[in-house]
Amino acid sequence: MPTDEQPQSSANGLKLNSAIRLIELFHSPITAWVVLGLSLAITVVAYIITSSAVKERAKDRFEYQTIRTENAIKERLYLYEQVLWGGVGLFNASTEVTRADYANYVKALQLDTKWPGVQGIGYSIPIEASQLEAHIEAMRAQGFPEYTVKPTEPREEYSAIIYLEPFDWRNQRAFGYDMWSNPMRREAMARARDNAEAATSGIITLVQETDNNVQRGFLTYVPVYSTRVIPPTVEERRTAFLGWVYAPFRAGNLMQGILGSDDDQIHLDIYDGKTKQPESLLYSSESAPLERNIPDLTKEVSITLQGREWTLYFRAVPNYYELVDNGHQPVFIAVGGVAVNLLLFYVIYALYFLNKRAESVTKDWRMIIEQAPNALIITNETGEIVVTNAQADTLFGYAPNELLGQKIEVLVPHSIRTAHPELRESFVAAPKARSMGAGRDLTAQRKDGSEVPVEIGLSPLNTPQGRLVVASIVDISERKQAQHTLEKIIEQAPNALIMTDDKGTITLTNTQADHLFGYRRGELTGQKIDILVPEANRAGHPAHRDAFFKAPKSRLMGAGRDLAGRAKDGSEVPVEIGLNPLTTPLGNFVVASIVDIKERLRAQKMLEHTNRQLQQKNHEMEQFIYTVSHDLKSPLVTIGGFAKMLSTGLANTATDKQKHQLQRIQANVDHMETLLSDLLQLSRLIRQGVDKTEVDLEALLDSLINTLEGPIEAVNAKVEICKPLAIIQGNERLISQCVQNLLSNAIQYKDEQRPLTITISTSEQAESVSLIIKDTAMGIDAKYHEQIFRIFERLDIGEGTGVGLAIVKTVMEKHSGQVVLESELGKGSTFTLVFPKQKNKD
Repeated sequence: MPTDEQPQSSANGLKLNSAIRLIELFHSPITAWVVLGLSLAITVVAYIITSSAVKERAKDRFEYQTIRTENAIKERLYLYEQVLWGGVGLFNASTEVTRADYANYVKALQLDTKWPGVQGIGYSIPIEASQLEAHIEAMRAQGFPEYTVKPTEPREEYSAIIYLEPFDWRNQRAFGYDMWSNPMRREAMARARDNAEAATSGIITLVQETDNNVQRGFLTYVPVYSTRVIPPTVEERRTAFLGWVYAPFRAGNLMQGILGSDDDQIHLDIYDGKTKQPESLLYSSESAPLERNIPDLTKEVSITLQGREWTLYFRAVPNYYELVDNGHQPVFIAVGGVAVNLLLFYVIYALYFLNKRAESVTKDWRMIIEQAPNALIITNETGEIVVTNAQADTLFGYAPNELLGQKIEVLVPHSIRTAHPELRESFVAAPKARSMGAGRDLTAQRKDGSEVPVEIGLSPLNTPQGRLVVASIVDISERKQAQHTLEKIIEQAPNALIMTDDKGTITLTNTQADHLFGYRRGELTGQKIDILVPEANRAGHPAHRDAFFKAPKSRLMGAGRDLAGRAKDGSEVPVEIGLNPLTTPLGNFVVASIVDIKERLRAQKMLEHTNRQLQQKNHEMEQFIYTVSHDLKSPLVTIGGFAKMLSTGLANTATDKQKHQLQRIQANVDHMETLLSDLLQLSRLIRQGVDKTEVDLEALLDSLINTLEGPIEAVNAKVEICKPLAIIQGNERLISQCVQNLLSNAIQYKDEQRPLTITISTSEQAESVSLIIKDTAMGIDAKYHEQIFRIFERLDIGEGTGVGLAIVKTVMEKHSGQVVLESELGKGSTFTLVFPKQKNKD
């Protein structure tokens, strides 16, 4: 049996003898002072060299930052110029650019996020003095009753800003402004017109500025010609000139979007022209004013942008050298060097005391072993246990120190104990860190003879007393229990489940999977998953499997296409498969949930057959309606003609009863003709396709109201149109028929207790546009809301045919839209025609 002295002697064997010998050699005070003097000399030299290098890096960095800023300003203003030329392209590509077209173009540019500093993009046109009043009247007719050209003083030539987007409160201040009236603006405008190139103005205060945060600004113009190409001469350019696409810039906002994070290190002043005078200062950095300059870190650069010369004046902040390399590098080197020197001096002196501290290493080392989260056992080369911790003693049921001196085989189950010494010796002969038990059942034996499932990590440890082996042991009883629970859950799953590893080997199946593919329980385990793949697809399956494990994520296989699995007898089973990756300490796995879809496919085929039958019946019904409505018209016309002849021939001899009967015949004939006409119209509508264009609702409604002027005046109705109306993509004739039917219904079912008002408006949503027709007629009880859209369904009052609303519903279905009714008896009705927006095609 081991004694109490064994652990102490083993621990003492781990003393740091080499460290003790090193202490004895270098713990001399003379050596410490010599090393300190040499180290301080080296530190001084390093400080001088580093200070010089930092200044050179600062100059290089300053030059790089100024060049980068200069290039950034040039590139940004060049890009902004291209945006303005894009506006010219808009005018060149269209015979007429409407206000909405221009607004959509500017909105697509996303000025507020992608083009900082641009107050807007506008369009200004020249105006002859003789055309000024006509221009103002035309603009007011577009919905701007207070529009005028500003300033209003008389002059020989005018211009006016007619488009300026975004049309917010700030830009509305410039709407109608005559930029030609200002000499600074006029110079740039004339230069752009005559030279056919972009032209930037001098410093101005934008019309859009308010009393808050006033900034200096400038404008850039590009010309638009009616010829769509640049005329070769100045005279031809002036003749073909249409206007200027321009952009107003606030210099502060523009530069904030260009300079970035370097603004606090380098102060930048931008002057318009070559002189550095306060009145020519266009922009100054927002950093604090510089009390002094570093002579080596200032720079002056002249650049020309759109025909305008700017002077850029760069000055580094006073502490610029300290900002290079994020700190006082030379000082750090000096202070750090001194600190290291002193530390080295201290270490050499401290070596003297290390010998005493080494005596406590064994005790500290033992404490670390005890604080380890896992059970730890250390053995020597002969397999004798020399150290255990409390976790190991508790795991195997031994008292403290009881295992010391015993062979490690005491913890090996009897069934494999005889073979263990050979395995242990092979590890000692070629030691390297390894894991035992992962992926297979490994157990250790407790003192009471019971076995516990474990995983073991082995690590070799070389010491002056020889080679030791450290075994880290983890009790995986709970993990095994969890695995057993997982297997029970998989077994109880309603679908077939198969789990494979990343090599495609089946590790787990449930009974449903075995039955689905015709295998006995457990027969699939250990097989490759390819055995369940049809032979036609088997060759390419490993590549698909490897691609899944490279980017594992839950996914569905088989949806929308034919996917099959191969049963044991060679037959194929139609399936859908859901794949779910599973990462465990044992590796990467995938769980496949498999659904047999034979019955679903059978039901789908039956449904498709039924749908074809229904389509055939619908076609037959449409043909029947057309035939009835068309073929009955001819005899009906004959009956009507004879009825009129009888009425005329018996006008003087027929009795009152006979005249009433003839009138009834004629009224029913007229009603039947109307009904057949509606049926014929509905039949044609169902059979024909729909050509869609942009529908001008305002013109369409004006025409309809003129057509219905008589019936409207007859009931003293009022029709209100809420303009402007949105643009609708659809068939103008069919939409007109819908609206006419709804207006006619409102007139026919007028409530005699109150005036009839019909309000027409539009509403635009993200995916649709709605045409809303609201009336104050009698209204419709909720119980009739569904049936009135069916053919021949009508209310008990009035003389309608019951086809009008069916036509409305059919027209909306032809437009892939819908008609929505909101109505209450005695309160009127609201019909909403919802038209889907036409999606843009790439």
